[in-house]
Amino acid sequence: MKAFKAYDIRGIYPTDVNEELAYNVGKALVTFLQAKTIVVGRDCRESSQPLHKAFIKGVTSLGCSVIDLGLISTPQLYFKLYTDSSMDGGVMITASHNPKEYNGMKICKKHAIPLFGEYGFQELQEIIEKEAYQSVADTPGTVQTEDIQEAYTTYFKEKVKGSSRPLKLLIDCGNGMGTKEVRALRKIYPQHHIETMYEEMDGSFPNHEANPIVKEHMAELMGRMKTEQFDYGIGFDGDADRIAFFLDTGEMVSPDILTGVIGRNCAKAGEKVGFEVRTSQVVADILTQKRIIPLLYPSGRAFIMNRMREDKAVFAGEKSGHYFYQELNYTDSALYTLIKVLELVEDRTLNALVEPLEDAFVRSGEMNYKVKDADASLKNIEEKFFKKADKILKIDGVSVYTESYFFNVRKSNTEPLVRINIEGTGPQVVEEIQHELEKLLVR
Repeated sequence: MKAFKAYDIRGIYPTDVNEELAYNVGKALVTFLQAKTIVVGRDCRESSQPLHKAFIKGVTSLGCSVIDLGLISTPQLYFKLYTDSSMDGGVMITASHNPKEYNGMKICKKHAIPLFGEYGFQELQEIIEKEAYQSVADTPGTVQTEDIQEAYTTYFKEKVKGSSRPLKLLIDCGNGMGTKEVRALRKIYPQHHIETMYEEMDGSFPNHEANPIVKEHMAELMGRMKTEQFDYGIGFDGDADRIAFFLDTGEMVSPDILTGVIGRNCAKAGEKVGFEVRTSQVVADILTQKRIIPLLYPSGRAFIMNRMREDKAVFAGEKSGHYFYQELNYTDSALYTLIKVLELVEDRTLNALVEPLEDAFVRSGEMNYKVKDADASLKNIEEKFFKKADKILKIDGVSVYTESYFFNVRKSNTEPLVRINIEGTGPQVVEEIQHELEKLLVR
């Protein structure tokens, strides 16, 4: 099934993802989990409501009841799952940061543990293909609506340590579910002046795609940061599980650098902090300086959540702007990340925390290439650099380490692309490696 990706269901509506698929996934999930109660939420995309309705119909047809949270952020779905043990699983109808024509589903079992790849997705597909659905009750399940906004806000307000000095924040909600996080933020920090852009939820995303890591999408916010007096800028993606931060200069804080900054402050010596293969080498350096154990993970939200749980890591970050917390049962939260950053800047600026780390190396940023054969491209690169490298890792693609440069080349989990990230001691080093890698791609 084309819409089943590495760690979620995602595709263009209605060709790849449609009501029939949602209905069947609902039935398959009940069958696989033998679930009595499933929680479901949706983002504001125009296609989310019909998919949401079809999914609920599939779930209830087999006798499983539904707790319908309506329009929520993905972290709010996780919150319900890790604070309410009576839920057997949950689904968020969303295509995250993808353009408006996409939709999909993020799927969890009890306690917000993700299903993905070989951890449940294969079984779901097999159940659908064989139509091997199993009822869990003799009568259809019921549907109960629930508004969790107040409980969600209270939960995170109680996690705030100390009081933050008043700040002026500019937040781009991207017409997505970041609106829900901002509503909580205003109640948690009434002392802050919070100005928003595109707070109205609109699944047609009329202003820009809701992907805050792409600087082109955040050009207006970045411009306002340069010309107006704000302490920090913030951007959410479509389902508000990812977050990006911008300095008062308008520059984006590299998400992997922020992983190191948060990690060294929320972990103690001997504890573990995870980060993915595209992460700057400076992150491992600053963690080991505090005797925190650095762990290298493959890219991908569900992969990281799973590995963190196995390793009992207290925190992890992904370069796409996902930040994961053991205390939130290994789920990611944009809101809690914002709380953590506000605690860090109580007596200093974010600029002072991140700029020395940003300047440690010259970095290419992520470069995406369409290739005819991704596997052959990676093999060419591994063979070419085998003798040059101090170390080669194949955790997720090919990562090559030397004294003067580091790079990772990997296949995208969600798109037909090869992604390249390079870091070096100078711009010429980065440029030379880029040209060398481009010659090895099978295009």
